[in-house]
Amino acid sequence: MAAWSPLLATTLEQNLTTFPGSRRERADIRVRTREQLRESLARFAAHKFNSDSAVLFARFRRRELLRTYLHDIRRAHTLVETTEELSNLADAILDYALSLARQDLDNRYGAPLHDEHGRIAPADFCVIALGKLGSGELNYASDIDLVFIYSDEGKLPAQLSERSSATANISSSSRKQ
Repeated sequence: MAAWSPLLATTLEQNLTTFPGSRRERADIRVRTREQLRESLARFAAHKFNSDSAVLFARFRRRELLRTYLHDIRRAHTLVETTEELSNLADAILDYALSLARQDLDNRYGAPLHDEHGRIAPADFCVIALGKLGSGELNYASDIDLVFIYSDEGKLPAQLSERSSATANISSSSRKQ
């Protein structure tokens, strides 16, 4: 394997404890879905709860890339299956990272809200993948192109209540005159 890829050899040497080379792994050659990879990442994170999230994502990505690469060099996957699985891996890590970031921000500041025709509603957020990830054709050397969009300039619950209080004060002042 070292002749095939020096990076792979180095990765194997440095990560023998996380090596996905079990008999079960070799026998199961199905392409893993985004949901399966996200569940696997959640289990991986549960065992590494003291790790910085960037380190956690890098280790999980390396482990899964190694597993995919081994299937690839054994020709257990077609090119289409390999690019699909690499895209699923990127999707799973992005989804998990965004959910952690959103949870952290919601815990610190509250969920962003906006005024939708007089009703307070949660501000929506979406990530759109462009390029190879967007088409499900990510390869080993691909970067990812993302667009982040949101429904409205979200306000924190405290900001909305301040605005509501100011509006109530203005309307009660105007009625007194």
